[in-house]
Amino acid sequence: MPVTWITPVTKTLGADATWTDIDVSANIGGTATAVVVHVVIDAIDKDGGVRKNGSTDARVQSFEMTRNVTAIVGVDGSQIFEGYAETDANASFVITGWLDGDYTANTNADDVSLAGINAWTDVDISTESSSAALMASLEMTSTVQTLTCGIRVNGSTDDRRQQLSEHGFWQTGVDGSYIFEGYINNLATDFFLLGWMTAGYTDITNGNSLAGAETAASGYFDLTAVTAGAIGAVFEGNASGAAERSWHVREKGATTDLYFDMSRDGCISAKVDASRLAEAKKEVAGDEIFEIGYYTSGAAPAATVALWQLLGVS
Repeated sequence: MPVTWITPVTKTLGADATWTDIDVSANIGGTATAVVVHVVIDAIDKDGGVRKNGSTDARVQSFEMTRNVTAIVGVDGSQIFEGYAETDANASFVITGWLDGDYTANTNADDVSLAGINAWTDVDISTESSSAALMASLEMTSTVQTLTCGIRVNGSTDDRRQQLSEHGFWQTGVDGSYIFEGYINNLATDFFLLGWMTAGYTDITNGNSLAGAETAASGYFDLTAVTAGAIGAVFEGNASGAAERSWHVREKGATTDLYFDMSRDGCISAKVDASRLAEAKKEVAGDEIFEIGYYTSGAAPAATVALWQLLGVS
């Protein structure tokens, strides 16, 4: 199965301001190539980051008010990735799933930054990825907190652009030419390709709004069911105003609560239940949540051919 969801497991580092191994071998499968991890920073303006074990990447910009971001980060053959936190006491790394050989993780991410500003721009990863890529796992950084950023699958007419808050992660579909689109308003914002998925993911060109039966801002409520066949989805939350927002999406009935400030536009990869339901909690009722892609159990098994058919016996 391309993605396997697990009961959330929380890891901490035990060290400040240093890249530290996070061993998840007891929590994920031996064929894992990457994990789905929430990087949770419960303090304002603290640096943090994740990378594949053995990488020399050192992107540790501040998450500012962005205190819960979802990354897909590679693991090595011993099922280890690395985490960084400016202050260990304020950081946790919550693993919610793992990906198998249908996901390829770069040891050092490819720089796929844009060359222009103030326009949706094609980002071609055909050279960096395999010829079967369906989804790209990205990291975004900026040297300025207030810059605007957006990501969408190529061909989409969605136009959701919001403040990046210096550091974030994203999962986006690519088209048949292995292109997604990015938007920035300043060249101080950079995009990095962490890896790509070749099976078990379907992009949604224009995101599906998941209004659900919203109740109070203080509680979780069921979102509208995601696409048929999904075992999980990429959820994009988009703020209606000009301030940071708290929100979270998780499988319906889950108990792990990662309701923290997010970017004004951010994404979460999360499991859905057997009825394809997830539940959400939002600070502001007017903020929207979209399904921008979904995970499936992978390709159907190949048809079985009986020996008598191969021999031509009737």
